[in-house]
Order: sequence, then structure tokens, then C-alpha cells
Amino acid sequence: MAFKPINCPHCNEELQIPDNKERVNCMFCQEEIIVKEVLKEDTGNKLEHLFVLADSALEGDNFPEAHKYFSQILELDSTNPRAWFGKGLSSGLQSVGNINEMIIAFKNAIKFTPDDEKEAYKGFVGNTLKSVVLAAYNHEIHRVVEIAIMEGRDMLSNYSLLNYSSRSFAANGSLVIIHALEQAHEYLPSDIDVLNSIINICDNLKQAVSIRFFGFRTARTIE
Repeated sequence: MAFKPINCPHCNEELQIPDNKERVNCMFCQEEIIVKEVLKEDTGNKLEHLFVLADSALEGDNFPEAHKYFSQILELDSTNPRAWFGKGLSSGLQSVGNINEMIIAFKNAIKFTPDDEKEAYKGFVGNTLKSVVLAAYNHEIHRVVEIAIMEGRDMLSNYSLLNYSSRSFAANGSLVIIHALEQAHEYLPSDIDVLNSIINICDNLKQAVSIRFFGFRTARTIE
């Protein structure tokens, strides 16, 4: 048995009620309370409040805060597709390193979407995934790959703009992006832009790998 905090629906006083009882009486107004209904209503109110906070944080580009609120929603309702989508989006928008978490969350969002809405929702999720990962690639990775190619071709240069961690991040990040775009292609099988993006990123990465800028392990991985 666990006690849940609620406000009495009759007098609004704060109470702790046992969750294994069907009915209890308020200790203040003595009115009867149907436990299941009150707990359901209380959870609904909390969800509504958390969604307001999560959406506000997301709109304000405060992605860590939004992620926190969407996670709290899922603690109350683990099958809520809107919360799974929001958690995935707010995670993926933070960095390339969170893209795999975003993919998993988006899969759960689709999983818990009603069957008659699934196909349309897949398209929405696919377009969102494509948009987020391409923005991440262009913002965090593409310039590093370009510099790698440029420096690799300049055989007279003894100075590198990139340290090992930057090169490693670009190589591994490119592979994460490719994987995410492959997932987007599954949701958007007729979207040519997704396929072209995969091809372009692979071509850029292979150019960098061909000059041994990222090392042999990555070259074997993408062949």
C-alpha cells in the first residue's frame, strides 16, 4: 500500500490517501472520495501542467529543461506518444551525441500511436528526424570534414587545425548521422532528399578517410 498526495475534490484540502482503497472519507469535510477517479484526475492535471512547462521550454530553445519535463511526463504515463516524441526531439536538438536516444524515443512515439494514425505519424517523425540530423551535421560535423579533406590534400602543410578528438568526433558523428538518415528513410521511403543526403555524407567521409585523416578503422566501417 502506498499513500498518494491529493487535494480533496470537495473542500480542496491536502490529503494523503491509500492507493489500495476504493473509497475513503476526507478527514476535513467527511465527504466520500472515490480513490481511482481522484487519482486519475490528479494525474491528468499533473500531465497537463508538465506539458505546458515542457512545450514552453522547447519553444524557448531550453532543450535540457524540456527533456526533463518530458521525462517526468513519461514517469506518470509511459505510453504517451507526445511525450516520447518531445523527449526525443529535446534530446536530439542538444547534440549529435544524443541522436541515438532521439531515434529510440521516436520509435516509442510511433509504437504508442493509435494504429489508424501510425502511417501518417511515421511521415511526421521521419521529416522531423531528417531535419534535426541534417541541421546537426551541418552545424557540428560538416566543417570538420571539409577541413580534414583540405589538410589531407595539402601535403606541404605541417600544421593541423584539427586535433585527434575533433577528427574522431567528426568520423563517428558522421556515422551516427548516416544511421539516423537510414532510419528516416524507413519512415520516408519515397523521399529522395534523404537518400541524396546519405550519399553526400558518405562521399565526404570517404574522401577524408582516403587520405588517412580519420584512420583505417573508420574506412573499413563505411566501405
